[in-house]
Amino acid sequence: MSENLGRIARISALVLFFVLLYFIVRNCNQPDVFYEPFDGPGLPAAWDLSHGDTPGDWTWTADGTASAGNFGAIARPFNLKAGGGAAVFNSDSLAAGALPQHSGQLISPVLRMATRHDNLYLSFHLYYRKHQGQASVWVYGDTDQDQRADTWIDITDSPLVGYDLATAFAEQETRSDARFTYNITPYAAGVSGVQVRFNFEGPLYFWIIDDVRVGPDFTMPGGFEVPTTAAPTTMEEVLKAKGLPVEADGQGGFYNPEQVVVYWDLFNPDGSFISSDQKDSLRSDYGVSNIDTCACDTRLELWTIGPVDPNLPGPSIDGDTIGIQGLKDGESSKSKTMGVDYNYYVAAKPDLQPPTANPNTNPLSLAPGIPEYSDDPVVIAILDTGIDYDEVDLQRNIWRSNDQSCAGPGDVIGWDFISNHRNPADNHPDNHGTNVARVVLRELLFAGVDHRLMPVKTHDGDGLSNLFHTTCGTFYAIAQGVDVINQSWGWYGAPNEVMQIALEQAEANNITVTTVAGNNGLGINADTLIYPACYDGDSLPNVLAAASVWFDDDSGEVIFSDFSNYSAEYIDLAAPGQGVYVLGTSMPMDDTLFVQLQEKDDNVTGVTSLINGTSFSAPYLAAMAARARAAGAAKPWEEIINAGKSASTNIPVPELAGKVKSGAYLHPKTPFPF
Repeated sequence: MSENLGRIARISALVLFFVLLYFIVRNCNQPDVFYEPFDGPGLPAAWDLSHGDTPGDWTWTADGTASAGNFGAIARPFNLKAGGGAAVFNSDSLAAGALPQHSGQLISPVLRMATRHDNLYLSFHLYYRKHQGQASVWVYGDTDQDQRADTWIDITDSPLVGYDLATAFAEQETRSDARFTYNITPYAAGVSGVQVRFNFEGPLYFWIIDDVRVGPDFTMPGGFEVPTTAAPTTMEEVLKAKGLPVEADGQGGFYNPEQVVVYWDLFNPDGSFISSDQKDSLRSDYGVSNIDTCACDTRLELWTIGPVDPNLPGPSIDGDTIGIQGLKDGESSKSKTMGVDYNYYVAAKPDLQPPTANPNTNPLSLAPGIPEYSDDPVVIAILDTGIDYDEVDLQRNIWRSNDQSCAGPGDVIGWDFISNHRNPADNHPDNHGTNVARVVLRELLFAGVDHRLMPVKTHDGDGLSNLFHTTCGTFYAIAQGVDVINQSWGWYGAPNEVMQIALEQAEANNITVTTVAGNNGLGINADTLIYPACYDGDSLPNVLAAASVWFDDDSGEVIFSDFSNYSAEYIDLAAPGQGVYVLGTSMPMDDTLFVQLQEKDDNVTGVTSLINGTSFSAPYLAAMAARARAAGAAKPWEEIINAGKSASTNIPVPELAGKVKSGAYLHPKTPFPF
């Protein structure tokens, strides 16, 4: 009897040993990152589906669309493999003539790798269109600090990248290439039993999810950054969704039909000075209801036109209605005393959420580590959504005013032209301006160039601006004596005389201006022009337009980015704009580039994920221009063009033929004379 019991005990112990060994091996073999690409066919069996009283399940879509032919597909990252599918809740296709109150949940398997990390981030791509339905994101996590998941937690309102989906309004639609990221560390890091859940409730329209990733950093597989979406139809939809007045110019551009930008001449045609009384008379004749003046060049004004007669659609002169079009085209002889242009909308990654204005706080109270003013460093003005100036990597290289600013009292580190005050912080959800600044910072740290970054906030928290703000911001940078101006934005349509005046003044002050080719994969020609890139290169040689390439470390090839616009006539050269590393403080990584930077500067605390877009090719050229200026070059743009041509002569890249002037390009392995 005792022998049998002993045998049973030994067998039980052996079984228990193998069970424990199985779980240990299984746990050790678990990947450090959970990634679900929804390649299909069908939704993965490990994902659970649940719905409320009104049925409506999540399904799989092979082509990434919500319903056949009604909407476009979710856009995939450029560096991910083509093909695959996506998960979709298609309330639109489930409707039966009424407004059904659908309720569908897509629930991940248990994320076993969560127990092995001190930090965890949830990232995914989405395309979401709303009628009255509501999308929400949940984590099954730990709320009682015992490292075991116990409660579903709604994290919809707390993204690091993206915005609160609950704030979306009816008929609103995200970009099809949106990426959201959430910090789920408080609920999931080191926790067993963690899951994520995507909820769609209510009537219409759809929510498409792809490339769900949970891991210890921000990085998406292969790297991803939403490019600027300045295609005319997309821009028009964004503007109308915001309730902004908008008209098309017939050339792909959109402007405010209630405003014009004016730049006064100094003299009348007869040689006499244009007086203040004369200006007041003209404004009265044109029915100007409001005037904004640029403090850094008072000849620049923004006019809001109010009808003289409420029954007439526009300003009236001598009883004849001329409208904005007539005023721009100079139908009145009185307009010969000034240049008049549409107030075009200008985008740096336009978004759909309501923007939040920056508070008028003293930046030095938030970032006391900003260095004192100095004449020595080369200065690069970043005209964009602002800069996160209290980020430690950037803070030590932020420009400080010498108290002689043209913008207004209290200017200490730059200016917010949207709210007209001293706080130029970046409040864009994707940190567009900050990432542009990070590209410059990275290159100049490597080169050992003493420099300062000037935050010039010309775009609001939505990434939108207009030509009045961007032109005034350009005049500001010129007045402050910068060496380089970066403009990672643009507009399709016609050239703007007023902006051209500002760029000509920049050339007169030996200032290099770097700008973008655009991210719509278009061939730029006489029928499709984007500005400032397409200003006449002979008259404005200081303006450099950048297309995007990426450098394949494995093959050593320079490859043109599919998303980049191109033109051998208008685009000056190509520069890195795909798979670009930018410095940041949020996410230290065990990366070769990061280690090299720390060896150069131990205050560098990390790198963010890879980004794509010609918005990040332009600041690469800006950094090269800063290097040339620091070395004493009088016309840095000439040095950059020559270096690009030399690179294309020594190692031609056939793919660039017809894409940029002379097939010129720069990348990290291109020899640069400074």
